[in-house]
Amino acid sequence: MTRRGILGLGLGALAAPRMAQAQVASATVVELFTSQGCSSCPPADQLLARLCAEKNLIALTYNVDYWDYLGWQDSLARPEFSERQKAYARARGDADVYTPQLVINGLVHVPGNDETMVRAAIATAQTQSLPVSLSLAREQDALVIEAGPGAQVKGASLVLVPFAEEVSVTISRGENNGQAITYHHVAKRLIPAGLWQGKPVRLALPAGDVMGEKPCDCVALLQAETGGAILGAARLNAAL
Repeated sequence: MTRRGILGLGLGALAAPRMAQAQVASATVVELFTSQGCSSCPPADQLLARLCAEKNLIALTYNVDYWDYLGWQDSLARPEFSERQKAYARARGDADVYTPQLVINGLVHVPGNDETMVRAAIATAQTQSLPVSLSLAREQDALVIEAGPGAQVKGASLVLVPFAEEVSVTISRGENNGQAITYHHVAKRLIPAGLWQGKPVRLALPAGDVMGEKPCDCVALLQAETGGAILGAARLNAAL
């Protein structure tokens, strides 16, 4: 299924001992835009599950809502995820918005159900590291993001993405009627955390406000402008 042409929290420093440390090593970020109402998406959802287990990849699933009118309302979709996909298209200037679409490091997009294209795009992206070091840690009741120095990028911002490891959904209408599909690394929200202006920065946010009542895994992204390149990324494993 394709669709073309669609177009604060408190911050502060914390000095508490670290309770859980994130992965800090350079990683490639892959973001899948999918829909429960899209018959072309299940193979992409399965591929994303495999990517989630691979080293030096940070993989996220965003369910979009613009296919809901076809007869099934996506239970995991949020309007902000659809807007994120459109923002990528606007930044690229190509107006390509479709499902399943995989975006790599905020720059390149490929059909998420074409494993050959996906693997080739990831391999190309992995030849270069993200330019800014980023870490995400749990310190008592706060999540702390630390970004290193780098060339200043206009409008660069830090975003937190809490996510569920996996969610299974039984679909009873629409193009995937009768299927039970498991989604992996399912984004719950997009939470603006602060700005980055090229200098090292340390920001703290209340963990409960980000994760909710039950701790969950979380990704921090440093991104240029709205829909721009990913400059840095880190994942926090809630089980640590």
